[in-house]
Amino acid sequence: MKMQKAPTINRDKISLSLKNKEEIAISEKLHLIIAYNESIISFRVIDSNDFPTKEYELLSNIDNLYKINNYFRMFNSFSEIQNCIIKEYQNKRISLKVNENEVKIIITNIILNNSFEINIPKRNNYLSTKDMFNIIKDMKEKIDFLMTENKELKNKISSIENIIQKQGEQIKQLTENKILNKTNSIINEEKPNLLENNFFSDSDIVKNKKDIDLLVSFLSKKPKKTSILFNSKLDGYTIENFHKKVDNNWPTMFIIKTDTNRIFGGYTEHIWNIKNDGPYKDDNAFVFSLDNKQKYIVCSDIAIFERKEFIQFGACCFSIYNNCNINENKSTGSSYKTTKNCLSGKEKFKVNDYEVHLIVF
Repeated sequence: MKMQKAPTINRDKISLSLKNKEEIAISEKLHLIIAYNESIISFRVIDSNDFPTKEYELLSNIDNLYKINNYFRMFNSFSEIQNCIIKEYQNKRISLKVNENEVKIIITNIILNNSFEINIPKRNNYLSTKDMFNIIKDMKEKIDFLMTENKELKNKISSIENIIQKQGEQIKQLTENKILNKTNSIINEEKPNLLENNFFSDSDIVKNKKDIDLLVSFLSKKPKKTSILFNSKLDGYTIENFHKKVDNNWPTMFIIKTDTNRIFGGYTEHIWNIKNDGPYKDDNAFVFSLDNKQKYIVCSDIAIFERKEFIQFGACCFSIYNNCNINENKSTGSSYKTTKNCLSGKEKFKVNDYEVHLIVF
């Protein structure tokens, strides 16, 4: 049996008076709301699948319901109708069919063994141009506010990131400094005399710390470092090889070990060169004996004597000749405040080994 349409009613005014509401969620965006008061019942459908939301509503009194279908004559109140429709929906005997201008509520009447429809007309709820403008304006203000908040949030995050980065760099630097200081502390604890003992560390003749300290004490001031220029056992005993290794370096210190194990030598600020020929003055020159633990200063203008055939401190204080390990060398003690044979132990000697070290101040 096809239903009859209810007469036109002032919907907005009546809808506000409806208090007893029950809502059925047909789907996530399609809802059926049944509400009533003493004289009017409302069947309202809200469809939010599109924007703006569409609304459909039928307002009816009890007499008009009777005209729609005899099904409603079984009930004595709107409350019973409301409860029954909810129960019928739960039992899957009610469905909705949405059209452009109306929604059909299709109810299966198991008592009469047939189905009937309730047509719910579409409400004229489209917004006016002014309302749409106000909504858009309000949305724009909210979007602008959120954008501003987002910008401020980004700035705060960026500021926090910069602070974290700077603190991270400071922590890293402090950690590195602590590690470095700890490492240096360990090194200094384990090797307190490392720098002091580094002088003449490459010498094959002088290895005793007391002798090294004594050599350093002979100098006018403590050097920054020493490095070996010439080692006769490695470089050979010729005067030519001496000049290849030592020329144009200064100041230098000679350390000589004789065939009788005497150790002596000399210091000069003279610049050695194979082209030199003759005596040279050096007020800062001295000779020494590690056996006597004594330093002997220069007392003559002849501090160094240099020829192609030999190298010499003083006027033969000691002379080193070509192939000094085979040929005899001399030590008479003149030009320095020495005593006879205080260096080599005798006037003539052979060299077991001799070294020349660069002194760096």
